[in-house]
Amino acid sequence: MDKYGLIGYPLEHSFSVSYHNQRFADEGINAKYINFEIPSIDELPEVLSS
Repeated sequence: MDKYGLIGYPLEHSFSVSYHNQRFADEGINAKYINFEIPSIDELPEVLSS
């Protein structure tokens, strides 16, 4: 499964997860969209390795 997402902080306002995951399902795309809410750029390597 492919993973896509939005990286930032805060992300409470984002509608990206529901929007993109619904589009993936509608198109039969084996992918997942995730919000990676990180308060510090220092956490980016952990996000990229997941």
